[in-house]
Amino acid sequence: MGKSEIGKNRVKQLFQYLEAFNQQRNPVIRQIEDQEWSLFLKKLPEHSSIVKGNLQDQAEQFILKISRPKLESPPLPPVEIKDWILTGWDDCYTEASFVEVDTTIDRNGNEIKIYLKDDPKRVALLNRWLAEREKWARREKPARDAYKVFERVYALYSLIEREAGLLELVLGDEILSWRLPTGSIHHPILLQRLQLSFNPKVPEFIFQETSHPVELYTALLRTNPKIDPKIIAQIRNEIEQGEFHPLESKATSEFFKEFVQQLASDGQFISDGEIKGESDSPRLARDPVIFLRKGSLGFTNAIESILEEISELDAGEIPAALLNIVGGQESIGATQNSSTGGGNEDEEILFNKPANPEQLLIAKNLDRNGCVVVQGPPGTGKTHTIANLLGHLLAKGQSVLVTSHTTQALKTLRDKVAPGIQSLCVSVLESDSESQQQMSASIGEIAERLNNDALEFERNAAELRKQRNEIITKLKEMRQKLYHARADEYRDLSVGGKTYAPSEAARIVQKGKGIDDWIPEPVLLGNSLPLSEEDIAELYSTNRSVSLNDETDLALSLPAPELVLPTRDFAKMVQQYRELNGIEIRDRADLWEPLTMLSSESPETILAKTQQAMMPIIQGLNDPLKLALINDGRRDETYGTHVFHKPK
Repeated sequence: MGKSEIGKNRVKQLFQYLEAFNQQRNPVIRQIEDQEWSLFLKKLPEHSSIVKGNLQDQAEQFILKISRPKLESPPLPPVEIKDWILTGWDDCYTEASFVEVDTTIDRNGNEIKIYLKDDPKRVALLNRWLAEREKWARREKPARDAYKVFERVYALYSLIEREAGLLELVLGDEILSWRLPTGSIHHPILLQRLQLSFNPKVPEFIFQETSHPVELYTALLRTNPKIDPKIIAQIRNEIEQGEFHPLESKATSEFFKEFVQQLASDGQFISDGEIKGESDSPRLARDPVIFLRKGSLGFTNAIESILEEISELDAGEIPAALLNIVGGQESIGATQNSSTGGGNEDEEILFNKPANPEQLLIAKNLDRNGCVVVQGPPGTGKTHTIANLLGHLLAKGQSVLVTSHTTQALKTLRDKVAPGIQSLCVSVLESDSESQQQMSASIGEIAERLNNDALEFERNAAELRKQRNEIITKLKEMRQKLYHARADEYRDLSVGGKTYAPSEAARIVQKGKGIDDWIPEPVLLGNSLPLSEEDIAELYSTNRSVSLNDETDLALSLPAPELVLPTRDFAKMVQQYRELNGIEIRDRADLWEPLTMLSSESPETILAKTQQAMMPIIQGLNDPLKLALINDGRRDETYGTHVFHKPK
């Protein structure tokens, strides 16, 4: 396989990756119910406020019009029967209900039942009102249904205005229903983009076609690997070239009758009606629907078109820009050898403004041949190129004459020249006063420069030329390194005498994730492993020699060295703890009991107990140690540690 073919395959793989990535982020919608919003045209109520467009009539440039219908209030029930009618009588979707028996209580508290049919006048009023209400309900139901549609479209319009640019309104037809192992499909495949406008004066909503052509939902068809992509491309081309439309009947129906047979030998076409249930055979039905989708399908269609075009192109026809992206070796080498990189990085060409390789080529041809012709439409950089050439020729000590048919062209060129040499540009147009002033200023500055030291200018120029050449040399070195860095992404890797393609090496590294990534980073090319095989074996042997408790202790953090007690002090504290732990405190054990409520005891009893509790303190007033302890307790502080030993 030649390098050109390799580059073509890489470009194709790039766009296949973009296609898969787009499908991951924007999965193909298979069910029309999963779209943001949908409205089937055949299910619209029959009402004067809903008008469908006619494709045969050129004057009707709309798909659907929906205005707000006028609603009529129901007839009020007569006062004589109002209490007999149950709630909900004003709902046109339900039948009016009434009670036939009413119960009241007389003066004596007895229950009396009153029957509706007992009063002929009441019955006549009820029957007359029920007949009027029935006529109203029949008239009102379509209006109420149309009003619900108007409210749905109103909410749709608000959503589109709020999410402008993110959502697309589409008219779809040819509902494809197909149960597949990858998931069932129930979605239109013939699509026409719409726009929704609102006239608040009526008020009225209008669905109209956009300038986008009718399209095939190819992303949905590509989810079935059994469908040949060539068939999808052929059908799409025929739709783009033909005059098919979701609302057109005869030609569109005939076309999709053949299409469903290309999908499968048992395909079925339903010219009119709704598809019910699922089937392993593909079925197409004419059932127009307006729905709202996310505005990402254009990106999907673009990728599909590019993939189809790449398949048809020869390897040598792939654009060089794409080959540079994927690392086509021929393209990279050609780019590397064609120029030094930027257009202002040549030691002999002294441009004073940013430049591109084309301008550098113009300057070289001018030096070599003495003349060059540059042509191009406005806005392609011709004035910028002339300004660069002026700087280059002046730097070589040459004089330049610029002519033009108009004064404005010379003004524009002078403004493009670098500020440092604008004073050297002298205009001699006799009818332009501004040019005369510029000429006087330029002559004055030139004369001033001639009076300066020429040797100083030459020394500065030599120093600047040296600095520029050093910068150009560094740029070339960096571009060379960048070129090799780019090429390294596509060169085979050699490890242990075996070569690996970069993609294969990446899969091996990914496979070793969690297994071999214990090696510390960074891993430097050519360096040996930080551990020997013996070290690695010893490291893994610790899995058996170190217990779980040891690992737990090793995982604990160590205290600061200054906080650790010396061994002698720690042993002394342990000895004291053991001595104190062995002392039995039984003196006045009754005082160690929890306090109890004393409110039930007499003051005399409380006084006696208090005196008894204070007696040891009173008796020990002459003991300094006891006084110190009492004083500590009173202050709620500890000034020393007192150890009492049990008398022998």
